[in-house]
Amino acid sequence: MIRGMVAQLAARLEESPYDVEGWERLARSYRVLGDSEKAAEAEATMRQLRGDDAPKPPARAAAPAPTLPRDTDDQQEQIEGMVAGLAARLEDDPADREGWIRLTRSYQVLEKPVKALDAFEEATAQFPNDAELLLLFARAVLQQSAPDAALSNRAFNLYRRALEAQGENPEALYFVGLGEAQRENPDEARRLWTALLQYLEPETEARRVVEGRLEGLKTP
Repeated sequence: MIRGMVAQLAARLEESPYDVEGWERLARSYRVLGDSEKAAEAEATMRQLRGDDAPKPPARAAAPAPTLPRDTDDQQEQIEGMVAGLAARLEDDPADREGWIRLTRSYQVLEKPVKALDAFEEATAQFPNDAELLLLFARAVLQQSAPDAALSNRAFNLYRRALEAQGENPEALYFVGLGEAQRENPDEARRLWTALLQYLEPETEARRVVEGRLEGLKTP
């Protein structure tokens, strides 16, 4: 049913293609559902609309804000009821790992980030060494931060736990290195980013970013 809501949003954007915030919600929803290709397409449309060369909608008289049809409201209530039921079931059966993942994704699609973070907190308390859950939690924390903000202690610690659980995970290596650099520990950042290079193909943007980070570190 959540996928049905996302499909409805996509259909609405075909009729109202200049809704930048709608494209942003659609891209975020596709990311949460794991559909990277569709998320990239929605993000490309969003960037185009935000650019100076974006096509402009035809001039027309201002119209009242659209309202959701009644059946959509009913579906929203049904979905929220299902999610609430899943949350209640997990209170009785907190060892259901896949249930926690479904719950956090549901809250993210429903744009309830606080509840999503609370659910991640409960999930990682049940599975403290689960690298996948820790990485998903860290990404959810990052989504609530400003793009140019320093890595928060919460995200930093989650990535450190993921690194301890999974060894040299590339994503964790990058962000733990970033956290160490921001906390003025250049030697540790250098060690982590140097280890990360072995996972990055030559002449790629990701490798150039990491090499640039390494060059920017304070010399011993």
